[in-house]
Amino acid sequence: MLFLLFAFINGFSQPGSKSTEEKERSKLISNDSVLNRLKLLDDSMEELRKKQEAKEFAESSQRNLGYFLQLQKERRAKEKRNAIIRIGIGVALAIVLIFGLRRRIKK
Repeated sequence: MLFLLFAFINGFSQPGSKSTEEKERSKLISNDSVLNRLKLLDDSMEELRKKQEAKEFAESSQRNLGYFLQLQKERRAKEKRNAIIRIGIGVALAIVLIFGLRRRIKK
């Protein structure tokens, strides 16, 4: 019975905090040069990660800028086409008006 009590206590206990894990790690690695090397390695990995994130951000920005420029070109082409259609309709109506006025003048 006592064995089951200790088994349940150990089985359902909360995990230790990170600070104790770091303390245990520093106890395991007591050599300062090894700790410095590990810290330098961590710093270099962090720097590489930041460079990679910056590169991905730049690529994403370029893609977004290209997409924006493409949409802008399409919008301008559509506006140009609509303007040409409106000008064409206006010229056609002007011709109809001129023919109508000429017929009136002839009568």
